[in-house]
Amino acid sequence: MKEPWGRFANLRVADEVLAVVGGRAALLGQLAVAGPTVRCDACDELAPIATAALSLLAQTATGDPQAPGFVRLSFADQRCLPSAAMVDRAIARGYLAPGRPDDEIRVARALRSVAPVPVVIWEPAGRSYSESTAGGGPRDLFVGGLLEQGWTLLDGDPGTVSLPVVAGWRLIAEGHHLTLYDRDGNQPLKGVVVPPLAGWLQAYEAGRHRAALIAGIGIGLDTGEPGLLAGIGGGRVVGATVATHPIDEREYVHVFIVKWRTEGKVARFVIDGRRYRHPDAVLADIEEAAQELSRRHLPAEIETSPIGPTQHGPMLPSWEEFRPRLTSGQELPPW
Repeated sequence: MKEPWGRFANLRVADEVLAVVGGRAALLGQLAVAGPTVRCDACDELAPIATAALSLLAQTATGDPQAPGFVRLSFADQRCLPSAAMVDRAIARGYLAPGRPDDEIRVARALRSVAPVPVVIWEPAGRSYSESTAGGGPRDLFVGGLLEQGWTLLDGDPGTVSLPVVAGWRLIAEGHHLTLYDRDGNQPLKGVVVPPLAGWLQAYEAGRHRAALIAGIGIGLDTGEPGLLAGIGGGRVVGATVATHPIDEREYVHVFIVKWRTEGKVARFVIDGRRYRHPDAVLADIEEAAQELSRRHLPAEIETSPIGPTQHGPMLPSWEEFRPRLTSGQELPPW
């Protein structure tokens, strides 16, 4: 199929590629966030979209265009490859692995007129990834993942819109360097150098341990062309309020799931950080429990999750209650 595709002067799109993406309107939305140049998947050369003859490639995790799944779009010079759709069931694992050069990010500071005042705006660079929603339309995988963690789609002025607090996330600023921790302890931003902004650090330090995060696709940080409001209008921008103080183990619960001696049975206990006076004591008990289970050749998994000060925790024995039965060799009930 050869027809106009937005800012692409000469882009060939095979029928099977169009089906994988979800139709013409969905594809135009994906192409709208492309920069002025794209990289050929075959020869790795940059090509200007306004003049180059290009083919659109689609890799999908499922052969069924109607099934929810992961889709990766890329480009090739028409002299290198024709437009085609390919099924690769391991694509999500292969292309979203941390540390890939394509997963570079762009970050900027800003200030809002309402609390939280300090803002970090975050955009991943490189190719766009999407998944099918329950309604059949495409949704960017980056944006969708943040929505699942409690972020909200922005639908108004980013300087005044209300942003929900997301548990477990932390933004730490040290001079020009920013580090962002997600609820699982990963670092989507790790020591990135961000240009200073007058008044930002002062707002960060006086911000009552809160900062705003705004993230999206096609918002202009990648290309240098402002596009935040257009991204909000296109449903590609999400936001949240996050903590700015260092991670405190007393804000987490750690559930140990122990495979007990009786085949098929498990026992559980919890280390609830809120019961401890100092975060180092939490870490000490976690280490002691892990070492004791390892010494007794009892495999265990640890499930860690953030918890609020008034939130109900798991109704399980503590490590202090569990330890005597473990060391005495008693058979434990399947908690």
